[in-house]
Amino acid sequence: MLKNCFKLHNCYKLQSPIYVKFYSNNVETVDLAYKIHDSHYVDPSKPPLVTFHSVLGSGSLWDGLVKDVQKETGRRVINVDARCHGNSPRTESVTYIEMANDSMKLLRKLKILKSSVIGHSMGGFTVMGLSLLFPELVSSLIVVDVSPVKIRVPLPLIFSVMNCMSSVPLKSSMTMSEARKVADDSLKILIPNDNVRNDCTSTLYRTNTGEFAWKSHLPTLINKFESELAHFPRDLKGLQYFGPTLFICGASSQFVEKDDLPGIKEYFPQAEVIFIEGANHLVQFEKPKEFRETLCKFLNEK
Repeated sequence: MLKNCFKLHNCYKLQSPIYVKFYSNNVETVDLAYKIHDSHYVDPSKPPLVTFHSVLGSGSLWDGLVKDVQKETGRRVINVDARCHGNSPRTESVTYIEMANDSMKLLRKLKILKSSVIGHSMGGFTVMGLSLLFPELVSSLIVVDVSPVKIRVPLPLIFSVMNCMSSVPLKSSMTMSEARKVADDSLKILIPNDNVRNDCTSTLYRTNTGEFAWKSHLPTLINKFESELAHFPRDLKGLQYFGPTLFICGASSQFVEKDDLPGIKEYFPQAEVIFIEGANHLVQFEKPKEFRETLCKFLNEK
C-alpha cells in the first residue's frame, strides 16, 4: 500500500496510518470547474495564484482582485469552484480531505508544479488541507479569516441563509432577472454585503425542465455543514507545512484571535498573522485596498 501511495501521489511525509488513507484510492475526487485569468501582465515563470471561495459562493467571488494581482505581482490567477458549488459536480459527500484531493487533482491536470494558494473561510480550510497533504504543490499559502485552532463558525446564521435559499419563492414563469431580484430581497437581511449576496444570487440557473435551482448544492451542504465544514479536520493534526504562510484576518472578526497564533504555528511554523483594522469576516470586501496591498506585498516577497 505504501508503495502504491508514493507512486500515485508523490507524497513523502507519511506519519501515521491515518495519513496513508488520504493518499489512497478511498478518497473519491471530482473534476473541479475553474477559470484561468491571463493578461499581458503575467510572468509565466511565476507560480500562479489559485483561489478558493467560501461556502455558498463560487470562484467568481475573487474576480475583483484579479486585475490588481496580475498587474502588481505578475501572477496568473485561477479561480476554482469547490465541489457542490458553482459549476463543479454535486456530491453527497463534502469533506476537507476530499476537497484537498479535488484541488490536488486539478493542479496536476493543469500541470502546475507549484502554486500560491489563497482561500477564504471554507476555502481557507481547503487550502490549509491542501498544503498539509500535498506540500510539494504549494509555493506559499494565504488563509483569509479562519483558523485551524478553534470552531467559531456562526452556525445559526449559516443555516438561516441556506434554509432561506431553499425556500425562496421562485416560479418558472419568472425571468432570470426577476428570480434574482426575489432571491436578493429574501437574502438581504441575512447577507447585507452586496458583493457576497450578488455572487450568491448569480448561482441561480434554469434546469432542463425550466425550473430555477441553485448551483450551491443545498441538500448536501445543509446535511454536512455542521459535521464536516464548520471545523478544521482533526485527522490532520500532527502534519506541518513549512512554506511561507500568511493569515489575513479582520480585526473585528471573531473567527481568528491573537491567541490562536501558537496553535496555528503547530501546523504552519512560518505563519504570520495580520489583522486589518475595521474589517470583519469579509475582510477582502470590507477593506479591499488594505487587503490587496497586504496580499500583493506577501506574493512579491515570497
